Amino acid sequence: MRGDGGAHDKTYYTENFPEVVEACGNVPVVIAGGKKQPEMDALKMAHDAITAGAVGVDMAEYIPERRPVGMIKAVRAVVHDGKMSGCISIYEKEKE
Repeated sequence: MRGDGGAHDKTYYTENFPEVVEACGNVPVVIAGGKKQPEMDALKMAHDAITAGAVGVDMAEYIPERRPVGMIKAVRAVVHDGKMSGCISIYEKEKE
């Protein structure tokens, strides 16, 4: 986690993530993608983090080199709309 006075703190998602967000006070929290996992699990993790108070995600390792648009749009839907429903269909539609 950053603690150097930057504009935000970046940390990994954990089961006690709401406590992490609370401990950061007024500093916005962004999750790091962490170890590679299936795309749907990554989207759920992003959703859970946003629901718990994260303001964004840093998930570059989940954006495939071929046909990246679907995952980018799905992550955007999770972060900006805060909903899991719909993001899976966005991802599936674009990866075809």
